[in-house]
Amino acid sequence: MKVGRVMTQVFVLISLLQGVRSTTSRNNLNVTNPGQKHPSPPVTLRKVGHNQVVVDNGIIQVSFSSPAGLITGIKYNGFNNVLNDQIENRGYIIRSGVSGVYMYAVLERLKGWPDVNMDQTRIVFKLNTTKFDFMAISDGRQKIMPSEADRDIKTRRASPLAYKEAVHLINPQNHILKGQVDDKYMYSMENKDNKVHGWISSDQRVGFWMITPSDEFRSCGPIKQDLTSHVGPTILSMFTSVHYAGVDINTIYKSKEPWRKMFGPVFVYLNSASSRNLLWTDAKRQMVSEVQSWPYDFVKSVDYPLHHQRGIVKGRIFVMERYNKTETNIFGKFAFVGLALPGEAGSWQTENKGYQFWTRADRVGMFTIANVRPGKYSLYAWVSGFIGDYKYERDITITPGRVIDVGRIVYEPPRNGPTLWEIGEPDRTAAEFYIPDPDPTLLTKLYLNYSNPQDRFRQYGLWDRYSVLYPRNDLIFTTGVSDFKKDWFYAHVNRKAGKGTYKATTWQIKFNLKAVIQTRIYTLRIALAAATTTDLVVWVNQANSKPLFITGLIGRDNAIARHGIHGLYKLYNIDVHGQLLRVGEKEQSVEAFGWAARDSSGHLSPFVFSRRKTGEEEVRVKVLYCGICHSDLHCLKNEWHSSTYPLVPGHEIVGEVSEIGSKVSKFNLGDKVGVGCIVDSCRTCESCREDQENYCTQAVATYNGVHHDGTINYGGYSDHIVVDERYAVKIPHTLPLASAAPLLCAGISMYSPMKYFGLAGPDKHIGIVGLGGLGHIGVRFAKAFGTKVTVISSTTGKSKDALETLGADGFLVSTDEDQMKAATGTMDGIIDTVSASHSISPLIGLLKSNGKLVLLGATEKPFDISAFSLILGRKSIAGSGIGGMQETQEMIDFAAEHGVTAEIEIISMDYVNTAIDRLAKGDVRYRFVIDIANTLAATRS
Repeated sequence: MKVGRVMTQVFVLISLLQGVRSTTSRNNLNVTNPGQKHPSPPVTLRKVGHNQVVVDNGIIQVSFSSPAGLITGIKYNGFNNVLNDQIENRGYIIRSGVSGVYMYAVLERLKGWPDVNMDQTRIVFKLNTTKFDFMAISDGRQKIMPSEADRDIKTRRASPLAYKEAVHLINPQNHILKGQVDDKYMYSMENKDNKVHGWISSDQRVGFWMITPSDEFRSCGPIKQDLTSHVGPTILSMFTSVHYAGVDINTIYKSKEPWRKMFGPVFVYLNSASSRNLLWTDAKRQMVSEVQSWPYDFVKSVDYPLHHQRGIVKGRIFVMERYNKTETNIFGKFAFVGLALPGEAGSWQTENKGYQFWTRADRVGMFTIANVRPGKYSLYAWVSGFIGDYKYERDITITPGRVIDVGRIVYEPPRNGPTLWEIGEPDRTAAEFYIPDPDPTLLTKLYLNYSNPQDRFRQYGLWDRYSVLYPRNDLIFTTGVSDFKKDWFYAHVNRKAGKGTYKATTWQIKFNLKAVIQTRIYTLRIALAAATTTDLVVWVNQANSKPLFITGLIGRDNAIARHGIHGLYKLYNIDVHGQLLRVGEKEQSVEAFGWAARDSSGHLSPFVFSRRKTGEEEVRVKVLYCGICHSDLHCLKNEWHSSTYPLVPGHEIVGEVSEIGSKVSKFNLGDKVGVGCIVDSCRTCESCREDQENYCTQAVATYNGVHHDGTINYGGYSDHIVVDERYAVKIPHTLPLASAAPLLCAGISMYSPMKYFGLAGPDKHIGIVGLGGLGHIGVRFAKAFGTKVTVISSTTGKSKDALETLGADGFLVSTDEDQMKAATGTMDGIIDTVSASHSISPLIGLLKSNGKLVLLGATEKPFDISAFSLILGRKSIAGSGIGGMQETQEMIDFAAEHGVTAEIEIISMDYVNTAIDRLAKGDVRYRFVIDIANTLAATRS
């Protein structure tokens, strides 16, 4: 047991070795043939040479150094030694017929001994480095692990990261691990879940497991996180540590403070089976057996009370919620209830010296805490969904065999009035907030065949993603509008400021109050899941004024860097005088009017809402025309299952600049501009740097989304819109405004793939599938490029329009086998605009060698194609969306120069629902455009 450098001189370590003969085996799956019973020979002890003792129970042989008593080897199932080096542990029980070793230690400190700080107590094994390669810590958290050699920075198999425990695997021996991050903290676990974990030797099919049957000797409560297993191969049983809590844990032992505590027993279990799954399944079975056997009846120590020497506490917990409109007394559903040394409410999470006993209440608040050691305790609890901590009104003294029923206990969370707003869930973690994707170069496959979104926080380097998402301005959250699952970053961290420096960040919470009583004291409650050298400062309404509240430097949890979603829970209650508050925030917004759908019926009706004030780099655009895209239909009816109502559609917007921000340089008042499908992006990712903002994972849609500043996005079926100047394009005066509107979605959707895939030019022949809103513009762009273009359709109905009106070079009926056969291998590329389910196999046959089929239509069902149809001819299938802002401006300028516009039907605002119905039936030639400027205002009652 590692107890720190100073411990060896100031603690008495009691080592016990027991041999207990049993008549039956406690294990049925630790031999090659699962299910075979072990014989139960007596445990023997023999001396080997002058400095070694071997204890043999017929299943395992454990070698100890003499007289030190260190484990120097474990022989099992053909393994001469499963360990790598001698292990400094004390206190062993080797039982007859048992495939493993029980380990415990009694630590004692006498009064008058020098002060000492003990920040870690643990058992650690380092296993055979050439054999153990697979680690398992839960059903889902299992993986093939790198070796210690793979982590070697000196040999350049790995490169260093922000701290020594984490490395980037550059050239590992197992190539599947290349590019991943290894860090022992990725595999931490809460005490309550940390019952069994360990390693498997894949070639010898042997498992080495650490089983912890009880948490009573662990510190700091059931959700304290700690290490399990990690590269080495290393396997740990952590009794106490400062991980995820820091020095706030009580680890200092004073000279006048006597202390004695038993850690363990824990069980080191060895098994063998034909597969990893069987080994893990058996390890879990053994764990359940050990838990059910606790407290053990074979431990002979005055420091270990047996079952009849322990007590029970039971009761029922309720939550008194005075401001709940439906029920004031609520069951303490699944509450954590526990006993720990007497202290203040919540003190259990930093208590490190005594024993703790925890349980979960059932769904109606009933709880039983069994097998409690005799002693004096406080009864603590907390309930997920409610802030704060509970402590029972008086201490509880446990005596052997006693059952104490505390009856009905009631927790009343701190509250001075009804909740005006709340961000997040009071569950002591940050798991409900937005956890970003990691840096793609550091993305790590955490587990072998398992991916749980709840484990996203375990990826390395997420703290740096804030600077990527918010490169200049900090997070702004608007209550009632923003969604904490998407808009509240999981960790309030500093921003990179360059040259290894960081800058403090200030987050804003915007909220509207319908009324304020200026003589009243309001309360702001801030619950922190963790803190690391943090100075939390709070202002209300005046950021340059004296802070309302300052914590001072708090926290040593280091939970963020250690991939922990929580550390020590802290709750702050801050008084806010009513004079600091004001009603509403009208000055922050400008009234707007448009038409919106309120639900998935998709029916549009007049809607008054607010747009944000024009920012320094933004323009306000008076909307003149807005095209109706087929995407509007999908979103109105929530066919993509992502719509948020009320929903104002429209991303084919043409208008006039009516207001400009102080730093705008691209536009002047009165300029004609266009706004397409996106109005912002992260601006720092690879896609943004390459002028492909449309493929940025943080791109902000023009409607049906929330802007980075927390304001909701409404589209162009409205009188005005605010947009950053980077995401608007100039409309040349030679381009008719109404027929230019569809170019901002349909036009760029056709232009971009023609350019990117090399399909624009007089030496090319392309096919366009579908002659609708996209297809007809595609024909016109193709002709402007000098490209030969053939329209492909399932019927002949549009052939005349395609050939005579639009100027297509050919028309191909896809249901006519003779026509399709004659066109085989004639096209350099095909752009498929059809969103309805259809077969693409016949289209592939039309392509030349190296031909490309580009999909624009988002079909509901996947395509069924033959790989040979692609292999024979090196043909490819690709997808394409809209274009970036630079390409969109290029497309608009090209269209103006070559007279490319959309065929449109201009409609009034009050005709929009009819137009949507016609669009659903395909009854439009080829794009509806709403005359916003001349018809919207008349619909306002």
